[in-house]
Amino acid sequence: MLQVYPCLRECRLTDVYTDLWLPIDEPYVYMNMVTTVDGRATIDGKAYPIGDDADHYLMRRLRSFADAVIVGAGTARNERVSVDIPEDMQHERVAAGKSANPRLVIVSGQGEVKLYKSLMELGKENLIIFGSNKSLLDLSDYASVHVSSHPYPKPEEVISTLRNQYGLTRLLLEGGPKLNAAFIESGSVNELFWTIAPKVIGKEGLPMVMPTSNLPVKTQLQLVSLYVSDSEIFTRYKFVE
Repeated sequence: MLQVYPCLRECRLTDVYTDLWLPIDEPYVYMNMVTTVDGRATIDGKAYPIGDDADHYLMRRLRSFADAVIVGAGTARNERVSVDIPEDMQHERVAAGKSANPRLVIVSGQGEVKLYKSLMELGKENLIIFGSNKSLLDLSDYASVHVSSHPYPKPEEVISTLRNQYGLTRLLLEGGPKLNAAFIESGSVNELFWTIAPKVIGKEGLPMVMPTSNLPVKTQLQLVSLYVSDSEIFTRYKFVE
């Protein structure tokens, strides 16, 4: 692994982001995404095959700092998301007084959310669902459910509820593109961790962010760090005013 910015040095993969500092007193949203060189965030509907082992490791490292991982209902369904992290990272969290794994938050619009077995086994204390369909209340045996009065839950509503009702402030956003667009539009995203995989798929695929005409003032980004491993690029940006 080669760090290119802010300094040039050789490093081990396991050293990357270990000193990541994130505020804890106020909500802090950091987004982690991977795309191909031609800008596709999915291959055959899934993001996981885009990155290599280094990307998968750093994804879990970023999760290890989160109080909660937020995903859209489509992403949860297509990726069969699991927020379990490696045992050594779990030990670090437990030593810091946290749960072994971050909580999983699913955000849905007016559609239904179908829970697969591993989600049902998480328990209400580890799975939180936001949506506007009242039928979501039928999932209350398996998850903490919040029904929004809006067609699509507003990011401010999600963030406020997670902080005030659950004490969760370090929030990792993992897509999909509709959810990413909503959070960026609201000005809620503080940082972006973006992996650029050395692949070109040359066919239809979802983008990182759904096209929108409602971008807020906070759309400029400042590079914080850049790493390279086997032609795969790992960037970290901060959203700035």
